[in-house]
Amino acid sequence: MLYGSHYLSGEDPCSPYAPIRTAGGLTTLCLGESSVPGKKESIHSLQFLYHIFIKMSEGYTLKLETRILGAVQIMNGLFYCALGFLCFALFVEEENREATGYIPVIVTLTYVFCSSTFFITSGSISVQAQKHPTKCKLIASMVMNILSACFSVLGIMILSIASLTYYPDTNEYLWSHRAGSMLLQYVLFTTIVEVICAYVTVKRIEAAMRPVECSEISP
Repeated sequence: MLYGSHYLSGEDPCSPYAPIRTAGGLTTLCLGESSVPGKKESIHSLQFLYHIFIKMSEGYTLKLETRILGAVQIMNGLFYCALGFLCFALFVEEENREATGYIPVIVTLTYVFCSSTFFITSGSISVQAQKHPTKCKLIASMVMNILSACFSVLGIMILSIASLTYYPDTNEYLWSHRAGSMLLQYVLFTTIVEVICAYVTVKRIEAAMRPVECSEISP
């Protein structure tokens, strides 16, 4: 993690010669300073570009639980896709239903299959961001998790209405009616789990990208 010692020392943080140092006191090379005493490096030098694009990108750290949350999201997406095929087989092929309660079947199935893609993608990016935390990967993971959370909230509303208003076509008891209600409840529960995972992941990434407001650690 980078420590903004130039903020505390009163130097201009926008200056190309402002000292930016790495954590732990292992590296004390300042941007704008050459390895030769008394010589300044140009902002176009390879050393300056190396520290901007390589060293600064390696300065982020995500907790291991972020990778675990990403794995949970991937499993959620796969489970979601499997439930979608079961819903299709039951509602379309077995019962030939046009609606699950007040929600059309086509809306329920379209949501399930589209959302599973978002869940798997956001989980995969979160795992990669934890393994190799760069600024681009962290931003990509945050964006995908926010989109997944938004889709999940929309799904909670759709599936809640479908579950509460789901009713059998006849007064006779059929196993398919009970199975249909249970399927909708499983999909709803999985959607709630995805919202929680996406929210926690976004908070972890936000904490990792937040600048540390403390002085440089001495060796």
